Amino acid sequence: MQLVRPAITRMTPYSSARTEGPQIAMRVRLDANESPYPPYPGDARQLELNRYPEGQPEDLLDTFANFYGVPRDWLLFTRGADEAIDLLVRGFCTEGHDAILHTSPTFAMYLHSAQVQGVDVVDVPLTAHDFQLDVSAVFAAHTANPHTKILFFCSPNNPTANLLDRDGILRIANALFGKAIIVVDELYLDYSGAESLADAIARQPNIVVLRSMSKEYSLAGERFGITIAHPCVVSVMGRMLAPYPLTQTAIRAVTQVMTTEGLIHAKANIAAILEERSRVAQALSRCRAVAKVFPSDANFLLVQVDDARALVRTMEGRGIKIRDRSALPGIENSVRISIGTPEENNAMLSALEHYTDRTSASFRTGP
Repeated sequence: MQLVRPAITRMTPYSSARTEGPQIAMRVRLDANESPYPPYPGDARQLELNRYPEGQPEDLLDTFANFYGVPRDWLLFTRGADEAIDLLVRGFCTEGHDAILHTSPTFAMYLHSAQVQGVDVVDVPLTAHDFQLDVSAVFAAHTANPHTKILFFCSPNNPTANLLDRDGILRIANALFGKAIIVVDELYLDYSGAESLADAIARQPNIVVLRSMSKEYSLAGERFGITIAHPCVVSVMGRMLAPYPLTQTAIRAVTQVMTTEGLIHAKANIAAILEERSRVAQALSRCRAVAKVFPSDANFLLVQVDDARALVRTMEGRGIKIRDRSALPGIENSVRISIGTPEENNAMLSALEHYTDRTSASFRTGP
């Protein structure tokens, strides 16, 4: 691919003990300088923790290829989607020459990875009234800076919680084929009910879709990201990937979740969160301290309030964490509230009521 950094094209991928030669049915493993003994206390939970894991577990490649309806060589597993973002920027963008494009307000990792790599960041803000793509502005920005190699679109977007227009993304991918990689971050997609753009990769091979097991499948602590992309893109990312990106415990946990029973459990959790999302949004909209509750296609709500900083401090004083997003352009004085269990959500709403009553009393008795 002509978009790949020349240095990456020339490099030879790292070869580890778990990638050289056959791996199945090896009775004695003396090739990786591992300890032959499991760690304390040495029970079933520690089995294989003394052994390096497969970098790209064969069984999981089969599982996810079937789950997403894509060929195996379209998949790459990473330490969360964050690592995939970093690999894409390093693989396609040359320091001091290339740029990425993002659409503020959006996930900060795109900017962070670009800064680490020393590449420019082109910002095309989402439209003010509905947080949608400004397609014409994206085209204009790329024309102004044709060295913009990667365009990052988060859909549903973090922190605004809305889906981006699918047709707009496809128009951009089609127009910039051969000129840029279009990365669609779909980490919250299962909360939206929308179809993945992975089904467009066969027609638009410059589209890359990012998924993970963190948000929808309750495995944030195990850091398991999934990239779905054309094999050429997967190959570029794989050249830079650490030799053992996944832990044994992550592989076990994901394998359990991806069973029939595990997926039923996950779907039930998603349904419960969606029900709570509706209830909490309605309760927030009735609160005097809340100016607006934005529509959500994710497992969180973006809420515009009278004083975001004061509200966050009040919540913290009652042992509740919400996220102040006011520093991001376009969503001043807003907080992001994740949907928890009914009990957690009730605690948050109670704290909000306390904050509202206190600020109202202060207003009435003020100077």
